[in-house]
Amino acid sequence: MKYFSLKQINESLAKLKQFNAFFGITFLAGKQANLPIGKAIDFRMDAENGRFLHNYYRLNPTSEWFFRACRQSDLQKSWVKPNYASTGLQAINTQTFGPAFIHIKNSSSWGWKPDYIEVLKSKLPSGRKLPAFHLAVWLYREMPWKETTNKSEVVKYFTDKFRISSQETKGIFSTDVDSDLADSETFASVPVRWQQIQAGFERAPDAKPERGGALVFLETAGIGPAASMNISFGDRLTIITGDNGLGKSFLLEVAWFALSGDWADSNSKALPTNFASPKQPFIKFELSGDFGSKPQMVKYLKQPMDWEKPKTADAIPGLLIYARVDGSFAVWDPATVGGASASKNTQLVFSREKIWDGEPGKIEGLIRDWTKWQAKPNLYPFDIFRRVLATISPPDLGELRPGEPTRLPDDPREIPTIIHPYGQVPIKHESAGVRRIITLAYLMVWAWNEHKVHCEMMGRSIDTKMVVIIDEIEAHLHPKWQRVIMPALLQVAKELDNSLDLQLIVVTHSPLVLASGETFFDSGKDKLFCLDLSASGEVGLKELPFIEYGHVDSWLTSPIFKLSQPTSKEAEQVINEAIRLQKEANPSKDAVATVTQKLAKVLPPEDKFWARWIFFADRFGIEI
Repeated sequence: MKYFSLKQINESLAKLKQFNAFFGITFLAGKQANLPIGKAIDFRMDAENGRFLHNYYRLNPTSEWFFRACRQSDLQKSWVKPNYASTGLQAINTQTFGPAFIHIKNSSSWGWKPDYIEVLKSKLPSGRKLPAFHLAVWLYREMPWKETTNKSEVVKYFTDKFRISSQETKGIFSTDVDSDLADSETFASVPVRWQQIQAGFERAPDAKPERGGALVFLETAGIGPAASMNISFGDRLTIITGDNGLGKSFLLEVAWFALSGDWADSNSKALPTNFASPKQPFIKFELSGDFGSKPQMVKYLKQPMDWEKPKTADAIPGLLIYARVDGSFAVWDPATVGGASASKNTQLVFSREKIWDGEPGKIEGLIRDWTKWQAKPNLYPFDIFRRVLATISPPDLGELRPGEPTRLPDDPREIPTIIHPYGQVPIKHESAGVRRIITLAYLMVWAWNEHKVHCEMMGRSIDTKMVVIIDEIEAHLHPKWQRVIMPALLQVAKELDNSLDLQLIVVTHSPLVLASGETFFDSGKDKLFCLDLSASGEVGLKELPFIEYGHVDSWLTSPIFKLSQPTSKEAEQVINEAIRLQKEANPSKDAVATVTQKLAKVLPPEDKFWARWIFFADRFGIEI
C-alpha cells in the first residue's frame, strides 16, 4: 500500500486555498447526502456540515478547531472555531450561496435549484474550476492506496464517492491533474502524520503543545554583553566555552527562561543594556519536539519594565534541571503544569542548603531522602540513585558507594555516608567536588521520581525527554574527574530510564572536559560554541568544529583557549622571545646567551622546548 506524501499534501493545499470553503464542505456534504435538484428534503445542514468537518477537517486530534484547506476569505487564517458549521459557514450557505438552494428560512428543508451549477460557477475565483485531484488529496490524506493507483484513478474515486455528475464536472470541477510532482513524489510508503502537516502552519488556538520538546534555537538582542547572539543547540550535547565575563552564564539563564517560561530568580533576569535605546530588546527561541515548531519572540516592555510572558509553545520541554554556578539548582516538571505554559509557581529553585536540608512542601532534601530511600529500597529509587552515583564517580576515589547512615554531634538526623578506600565518611564532611556531584545525582533522581509520581497521579504517560543545564561542569573537580564527568552524565539518563532521551547543555573552562569529548563527540547531534572578544571590543559567539587535538597542551593552544604556550605566563613570554630571536637573520651571541639564561630560570630541564633551543644555541657556542 502507499499514501499521499507530505510534498503532495502541501502542493494540494497551495492549490485549494484560493477557493471558498463552501466547495470543500457544504457542497460535498450535500452531495454525500444525495441532496435533490428542483425540490427540497429534510436536510439538517448545520449538523451534516459539522459531521463532515469532523471527518475531514479535524487535523489536530488535540484540538476542537478545524483546519481551513479552502481559505479564500482570509489566506492567513488556518483554523475555524468548533461551532463554524452553525456560524460562519451557515452565513456563507444562506447568504453568499443562498441563490443556489431551495430553502425555507428557519427550516431544515434544503434542495438544489435547477440552475445551481451556474450559481456555484459564478462563485469560483476568476473562472477557475475546483481541482478534483487536490481536493481528493486533502480528504484522503490518511487513506491507503494500491501500489498501482495513479493520479487519474484518485480523481475517479473522488467523483464516484461524491456522485459528481458530468454537468458538475463540466461547470465546477476540473478533472485534469494539475501537478508539478511525479508519481514517485506524489506517493510515499508510510502515511503522513498530522504533526508534519501542521508544522507548516500556525497551531490551533486550543491545541495542546507537543510534549518532550528540547531547545533548538536561541537569539538575543539588546541584552547581555553582545549586541546580539544566536545559537542553534545540539540535539544531545551543547558545549559553550570562552573567557570570563563574555556571557556564558548569561546564555544559560536565557536558555532556562526559554525552556521554563520564567527566570530562575530576580538576579538572573536579563535587562536591557541600554534603557534609553529606541530598539526593543527581545529573546527569540524555538522549542521543538519530533515534528518541529515555530520560533517565538518575547519582547522587553518599557511599561511595566519587564518581559512579556511567553505564549504556550507548539512544544513544551521535558523535565528540566539547571545546575547553577552558585551551587543552587532549578527544576521544572511538565507534569506539574498539565501542558500549560509555565508560570512563576511551576519551577522550583533550591539553594545549596535547601537541597540538602529540605524545604517544607517542596522537597524533603538529600539527607532525609537518602536515608529514607536506603531504608526502604523497594518503595523508593535507592537502587537507581546508587547506580547514578557509581556512573559519575571519580576515578581516583573509586565508586561513590553508600555506607550505613550515622549520627553527628548537634544533628538529630541520620546522616548518609560514602565508603572510600580509607574509610566511611559522612556526606557533610565530603570534599566540595564530591558534595556537588552527589547533589547533582540526587536532584536528577529526585526530579525524575517526582515526575513519575505526578504522571501517575494525573493518569498521563511519563515524558521521555530531559534537559540538563550545567554551569561550569568542572567546578571543584580534580583533573582526573574532569576527564570523565561529561561522558558519565550522558549515561545517567539510561540509568534513570532506558527510554529517556537527554539534552545536555554545559559551560566549561576546562581543556580536560573538552578533551574527554574526543571519544564520543558526534557532529550530527553535538555542538561546540566559543564566546570571544574581538580587537574592537565586541563579543561574538561562534560555532566551532570539534577538532581532536589529542594532548591537553594542544587544547590549551587551540583557538578555544588561545594560549601561545601551555606554560606559565613568564615562561610563555621568554619562549616567545626565544622564537623571535630564532627568526632573526643575524642574531648576536650575546642575545642568544641572554635568552638562554632567561629560559633556564622559567623552564624545567624536561621541557620539550629545550630540544629546539639547544640545537640553535649550539651554533653560537652557547653551552647549556
